[in-house]
Amino acid sequence: MSVRSVGLCVSALVGVAAVGALAFQQEGRPPRPSERQPGQDRQPGQDRGPGQPDRGPRGPQATPPVENSMRMMNRASRALRDQVGDPAKRAENLAIMTEMQRGCVNAKGGNLDAFLTKFPAEERAAKGDTFRKEMIVLARMLLDMEEATLAGDAAKAAEIYAKIIEFRDHEHEEFGVDDEGEEEPPARDDAGAVPPRPRDPR
Repeated sequence: MSVRSVGLCVSALVGVAAVGALAFQQEGRPPRPSERQPGQDRQPGQDRGPGQPDRGPRGPQATPPVENSMRMMNRASRALRDQVGDPAKRAENLAIMTEMQRGCVNAKGGNLDAFLTKFPAEERAAKGDTFRKEMIVLARMLLDMEEATLAGDAAKAAEIYAKIIEFRDHEHEEFGVDDEGEEEPPARDDAGAVPPRPRDPR
């Protein structure tokens, strides 16, 4: 075999060894960002799409109790009480109304388990449906108040606010809660019935 042939063989062996070493190194290194598969770097709870709840290791968050949302509405309504008819407080009032609406929506979908324990078990499902329907009525009234404020009709906004407070007070009597969302026996007439609630002003 000539010297030139020996040199070619040696070069080929060196090339094969280099390729093998490179392949071994690539097997042991982490993949580059461009080589990773979609979702490979995501942590638990990060693979949800837009608007989907976090279902990480602990699962979806528990629904907060309805009493928390009722307290939120009560705090906001007290802040609005003395200024709802003041056009100079328009921006502040709109922010407070948004807080009341948020509390109302949260209450409508809140956890009623503890809230309904004062009622007989066979009545709780119907009471829960009634509560949800009445939160829908309240939400509409809150939106009407916001629309009046946006239109610059502070007097109408104040009128709707008074009806909202009347509606709220009756609901508290019917479901046995006070102004802070704490339970109390519902007020009843001489016949033992809860007086009828005020009608939706719309």
